[in-house]
Amino acid sequence: MSNARSLLTNAILFHLLLCVIGGVAFDPKQTKIFGPIIAPLAIATSIGLIMFSTSNVFRGFGPMLNFAECVGISTVSGTWNGSEWISLAGPSLASIFHAVLYMSVPPTHTELGRYQVPLFAHLKRD
Repeated sequence: MSNARSLLTNAILFHLLLCVIGGVAFDPKQTKIFGPIIAPLAIATSIGLIMFSTSNVFRGFGPMLNFAECVGISTVSGTWNGSEWISLAGPSLASIFHAVLYMSVPPTHTELGRYQVPLFAHLKRD
């Protein structure tokens, strides 16, 4: 798998994981519906599905979602292959993309029933 393809795959999978975490674990409305038990189960299930579905793509190791694990394994084994930067750049790009989506597509309504970007919530609309 090429470096660009690995970077894109890692970014997409980490964004999927961030959507599950943000949509289930950190949304107060979902906490009222699902309770405190479902969020960790949903997060663990999504991580397991990501690792299981990509085990053949990444030669049995799953996606490089943890930078410390990727660099640690390379350091201990002494085999640096030059693609360790992907495990830092992929989740970073996904986090930036997720932050932009969160700012532009807010999860809540205002009192008037219209969407309002959380960054500009202090501004009054007529």
